[in-house]
Amino acid sequence: MVGSLTQQLDRPNPATYLGKGKVDELRDRIAADGVTLVLFDDELSPSQGKNIEDATGCRVMDRAEVRLATFDATDNRVYTDTIDPELTSEPHHGYGC
Repeated sequence: MVGSLTQQLDRPNPATYLGKGKVDELRDRIAADGVTLVLFDDELSPSQGKNIEDATGCRVMDRAEVRLATFDATDNRVYTDTIDPELTSEPHHGYGC
């Protein structure tokens, strides 16, 4: 992991989860550090994830998507059929939010 960002809001922004200034900061840090993946330690709506990807030009995964991509919920074995080959084919340098 390259770094992390946190933000205190009364409630998440319905469009991007983060405030506009934090989205701008995230975009700048992604560009500066060569980040290829951003992880959120919370659940995003589909539109929030897409809006952040559009604003930053970087792949975004929330907590639920990471869980679904790596574990079979019935027995916690790695479930490789659902892992995006793009995520496993190269190392990722990312930010956690």
